Amino acid sequence: MGNLTIEATISFPESEGELCRTLSVEETGGFGLLERVGEGWTLCIPYGAKALCEGVPVDLESLSLDNAWERRLPYAFGGTAQVEMDGMRFELRAS
Repeated sequence: MGNLTIEATISFPESEGELCRTLSVEETGGFGLLERVGEGWTLCIPYGAKALCEGVPVDLESLSLDNAWERRLPYAFGGTAQVEMDGMRFELRAS
């Protein structure tokens, strides 16, 4: 995979700004709703949120809730994903 990187952006409601970060596939930590799990990556989707992966709605009912009331979706590094909740948007895309 080499130097594959993604752009992760958190946009806040009411134009309160956004946070952006470039992540490399080799990083050991995550950002926002993206977590490093072992050798892979997981998108953490809070209860009540809506999610898209590669532009397709995620079937959240097929994912169980964990103790933190999140659904965990394996993320293919470099793909596009979006989670929206209460006006906040978390987006991932290849850079």
